[in-house]
Amino acid sequence: MKIIYNKENETLEKKLNGPVFLKLCALFSRKETYILRELKEHFTKEEKIETQLEYLIKQQIIQRQDRRYTLKLANPSLTEDHEMLAQWVDRLIVELREQPIQVQLTHLILLLQNPQGFSPFLLPEEVTFAFSHQVGNDLGVFYSIGLDENSCNLPNYFLLQRQAHTQTQFPQLQRLIGDVDPDYYIDQAFVVLDKILAKRRRIRSSIFVESLKIAGVIEEKEEWQIKVPIVNDLTSSWLNPDIPYLFSKLDYYMQRRIIGEILDRLNLTDATLLQLYHEKI
Repeated sequence: MKIIYNKENETLEKKLNGPVFLKLCALFSRKETYILRELKEHFTKEEKIETQLEYLIKQQIIQRQDRRYTLKLANPSLTEDHEMLAQWVDRLIVELREQPIQVQLTHLILLLQNPQGFSPFLLPEEVTFAFSHQVGNDLGVFYSIGLDENSCNLPNYFLLQRQAHTQTQFPQLQRLIGDVDPDYYIDQAFVVLDKILAKRRRIRSSIFVESLKIAGVIEEKEEWQIKVPIVNDLTSSWLNPDIPYLFSKLDYYMQRRIIGEILDRLNLTDATLLQLYHEKI
């Protein structure tokens, strides 16, 4: 079981990955409800449990009722609309199955670009669910989309860099590029990619070349190749033009469930899409 929350909310991110919340989860796994005095027995003054609880109540993670505190995280998989899920998956598969991979990925990434707001919730490990992130600058963007939020790719690396988790999740990349500034890294990465697109035979080894290889973006065979699909414009054209609008009305959980099932069906369980802002493809 994992907790799904908005990774762009840095305050929430720190709270949910901090020692106080982890201790609270351990307590609630043993007992369903506590009064404040009982909770205080497990925390020091420095941990400021009352302040922490107030924040978690506002985020709808902890519930307070009749002076008793309960862990409130919902598990939407228990009330999932299976018929709606199946209908959406069938509808999108018809649209996407004959398309080239860059078109498939572009369509799916765009569907997830404007997510509905949501409160943190529980997600069982066995549920197929889509995770997507991006990192870029004025040269271009790396998009990742897949079924594992910890897949080794550049968007995930820079997301976890902010959380200081790269050493445990991506040790090879951590040793190479450490806490490099994302903008600087992308500038240097695009120097390498431009050389490959220009068919340069000799490309000097560097931490940027090696990290792009580890992240699955480039490879060296008889000549250097970019392994991931490339687009200049991130635009989509659906046979059914109502799909983006109707999809946008679904809640966050259902959107990610649908795309997760599509990724599984299309064998795109761990994919990266590269968008270049200049015309070299």
